[in-house]
Amino acid sequence: GGVIASPGLAMGPAARLRQAEIVVARDGTGAAQERAALLAARDEVRGQIAARTDGAEGSVAAVMHAHLALIDDPELLAGAEKRMAEGRSAGFAWRGAIHHQIDAIRATGNAHLIERIDDLVDIERQLLSTLTGTPVDGATTPVGAIVVADDLLPSQLVALAANKPAGICLARGGPTSHVAILCAGMGLPALVAMGDALDAVEDGMPLLLDAEMGHVTIASSPADVDVFTARLAKRAARREAAQSAARDACQTADGTRIEIFANIGTVEDAVLAAAQGAEGSGLVRSEFLFLDRDTAPSEDEQHSAYQGIADALAGKPVIIRLLDIGGDKPAAYIPIDAEENPALGQRGIRVALAHPGLLETQIRAILRVEPV
Repeated sequence: GGVIASPGLAMGPAARLRQAEIVVARDGTGAAQERAALLAARDEVRGQIAARTDGAEGSVAAVMHAHLALIDDPELLAGAEKRMAEGRSAGFAWRGAIHHQIDAIRATGNAHLIERIDDLVDIERQLLSTLTGTPVDGATTPVGAIVVADDLLPSQLVALAANKPAGICLARGGPTSHVAILCAGMGLPALVAMGDALDAVEDGMPLLLDAEMGHVTIASSPADVDVFTARLAKRAARREAAQSAARDACQTADGTRIEIFANIGTVEDAVLAAAQGAEGSGLVRSEFLFLDRDTAPSEDEQHSAYQGIADALAGKPVIIRLLDIGGDKPAAYIPIDAEENPALGQRGIRVALAHPGLLETQIRAILRVEPV
């Protein structure tokens, strides 16, 4: 069994992925030469991430923007430059800078932050792959396969999406990781934290992935396939019926009217919510405009996002939550001291009041939104 990261049912052959080891030399050939190699590789990776970002929507766009912020993180570059000045190679220095940040995150004990370590490992591997010419696995699985791996990095999943996998099974990972969020955004059934249960799965084995009950089985007979195919058909019929009724008024059995509002963070979320019949948004999580970047968004940038959300919901009610930063949602440009209980310390409105410029800019951006 495993933990459900993205619900659904899927059937297909297993496609096993194994991470290639990227070997880097310890010692460099001179700080200037190593720095030039690192910066060239960083520029190439930045271009690759930007290319994935073009046309991306929702969770994929959010993750790619986070990776763009990481590849240009001045703290990472400074850490690598320090190591290169001490005689280390570009690859060894980059790996050391990445793992220094990973160790700092682990030391916080914050489960939400710890799951973001995958993004740092992802950036590490992307740059080292480019620097050393080592190909990174993940783009050659058959169409319709169920991908089986120890773990997946967000960039690998985005690359895999082009081959339209049927589902994902991972030995490690967590339900709030970026990979889990991406799977949910793609509507891709996924189980994570499966541990040793995947050891017996070999390439090509016919798998039945049940990400509703939390298990995957090997189809041992045509009867197994027939039963599962019937479940797939029933689920598709339920979804079609739900979609056709999505815009109908919702009420309880005794006739009490209930409004269905969406919890959203981006314009793309609002577009999807409107298509699914949402009657408004009860929570616009505005902090996602402020995270994974080096500076706060401008008033114009915020206004554009809020107006886009209001436009997508076409006159329906929209409730925008003011900036909620702190605790498990740190922003690099808002220094907050470590606290034993962040929820009772610098968080939410307390952070905003301590930085009135941020609060005033956000309020002005919200007040500029024009009703549809």
